[in-house]
Amino acid sequence: MNYSERKKKLEVYLDMDNVLADFDAGVGRKDYEWNPPEMFKRGFFLNLPVMAYAKVFYAYLERIPNVEVYIATKYTAHAPDCLTEKLLWVQEHFPKLADRMMVVCDKGHLNGDVLVDDDHERWQHCFRGTFMHFDHTNPKDSFIAIAHQIKCQAQLKEDLEKAEYLGISPHMSGEEK
Repeated sequence: MNYSERKKKLEVYLDMDNVLADFDAGVGRKDYEWNPPEMFKRGFFLNLPVMAYAKVFYAYLERIPNVEVYIATKYTAHAPDCLTEKLLWVQEHFPKLADRMMVVCDKGHLNGDVLVDDDHERWQHCFRGTFMHFDHTNPKDSFIAIAHQIKCQAQLKEDLEKAEYLGISPHMSGEEK
């Protein structure tokens, strides 16, 4: 088996609410409490607008050859239509990701390389890979910074795996023999 057959892609999980979907716009006000009542109404998740620049960001990630993109979203147990609406939303706005949607109760159970999420207080400490905080109040700059970090991390991962495959010691610079 050659190197290109065995290399693994960088697995990137994108949160749905307030990363791909503009949850704040769906609520309609900035100063809402945790689990605002609006989110429990039928149609809430289905009708969320796409976050500004989210489609451009996703298209960019898809062009990085050694990156595999998934959606990681948490379900809301007290909103019975939540799961169906989130899937329908993804099918409409990000159809390629419909088969790559991970619905979890705890994102700490995800086994991947990168989690992009706006809720750093809940997930940064328990996600086993690299947590990248998304500032939903400044989506353009957040997407630019995170895209750069993901591209760099994907390239470094590929270089390290290639070196390992070629038998280069991790203590060598690559120029030494």
